Amino acid sequence: MINALANHCAELHRRHVHLATIAIAVAASVGLYFVLPILLLAREITMSTPVIHRFRIASAQEVLGTPTMPTIPAPAPTEGSGGGPCPAGQYLGQTEKGEAQCMFNKTDTSSGGQTSPAVGPIPSQPAQQPIQVYPMPAGKTCPAGEVYAKNDQGQVNCVRVDTSANKMEQMGPNEIPEMDEEFVDPREIKNVLADIKRMRLQLKSFVTKLKKIKNTADDLARITEIQTSITEYEGKIKNPSEDESIRGNLQDFYDNNYWDEINLLRAKVELPTEIKNYTKELTRVKKLLINKTFPKLGFDMNALKGRLTEMETAIADVQAKYNGGDLEGAMEAMQEVRDSGHPGEINGVLMQTRDILQRTKSVRSKDIQALITEIIQPVIDAFNEGEFREANMVLSQIGQELMQLQNKLMRTTNLDEATSQKFEKLQQMVEDKLQNGGEMGEKPLETQRPIPSVPVQP
Repeated sequence: MINALANHCAELHRRHVHLATIAIAVAASVGLYFVLPILLLAREITMSTPVIHRFRIASAQEVLGTPTMPTIPAPAPTEGSGGGPCPAGQYLGQTEKGEAQCMFNKTDTSSGGQTSPAVGPIPSQPAQQPIQVYPMPAGKTCPAGEVYAKNDQGQVNCVRVDTSANKMEQMGPNEIPEMDEEFVDPREIKNVLADIKRMRLQLKSFVTKLKKIKNTADDLARITEIQTSITEYEGKIKNPSEDESIRGNLQDFYDNNYWDEINLLRAKVELPTEIKNYTKELTRVKKLLINKTFPKLGFDMNALKGRLTEMETAIADVQAKYNGGDLEGAMEAMQEVRDSGHPGEINGVLMQTRDILQRTKSVRSKDIQALITEIIQPVIDAFNEGEFREANMVLSQIGQELMQLQNKLMRTTNLDEATSQKFEKLQQMVEDKLQNGGEMGEKPLETQRPIPSVPVQP
């Protein structure tokens, strides 16, 4: 019984092995029948691509020693000479397949009957005319690849520019494409037209102010000339004539240096007001020199007196140059005055420091009073060293928060953790700002600031 069962199992195993072998053979046959043709077709498609095809040809020519570029054969012997491997009237050339073969000559009648290889004429390309781009009207846009220029009918409209690869293919191997000298970036035109608009507005405002100043008839006449001139250039830039170019008109406009003249006119109009305000602030600060409060706060009023004398001399020099008609010298001297500090900044530091320390006296805790004084002391030291602008900016940025802390601590004798961290943060902020010239990226608060300087246009 056991032997029969073992024989039956062995028979089943042989059948399974036989069936598995048959299944593998069938799968391999199907794969070879369907998959192999597809792989062969894919390889043929891949090798037929232009890049791989040229690579195969170049490789084959390199192996066979065939030159990759066809050479022009030497002229064959003329008829009747009896020399050469080819009959008279033919030359030994090379076919497209690289095979040597006798070929007929083409007689060049222009050279007196001499023969030359049958080389086809090289087509010549017409010269490209430069395209002049015009400023685009408001609301007008051109599609990609087009510029606003004259078309074949002479009308100004969107015209397509040839940027295809064919233009590069038509060039010789040693030719380099040149940029069109007449091309002007539309953004440059837009900026110049915006400058002209700003000039016109500023000149108009100058006319109103100059009429209130004596002996300005020549200046008013020059403003009229500038207004007329920039209007003419505006028209030339927007719509140049046939014998003009936009680039040439722009260069002529730049060469006139209108901004230099406008800045001189601005100085004549605005410097008197700036000098007057500066002198007024200087007089106000000089009155504080006799105040006994500021020396008690730690300010060196003797050093301040010397700085005020220097400021008074500098502003008097500006006034003298202006009265003498030296506007350029007056502008340069006034810029030096602005850079050295403003009386309004001095007044701002003195007033803010006095207010902060007076409020500090209302705090009960002596330790907190000492802490606030310790925060303010670097500002006073910077002021005594002549860094008026930096000291004023620091107080402007910490004054509001410091006042809120003072109000909170009026009836408190102990500092909690949060308030102590705020004081440490303020102290660190003061030190950092003074080391970096008062600039730390925060937005300054509105305080007593100097009169803004006169802007200079490019």
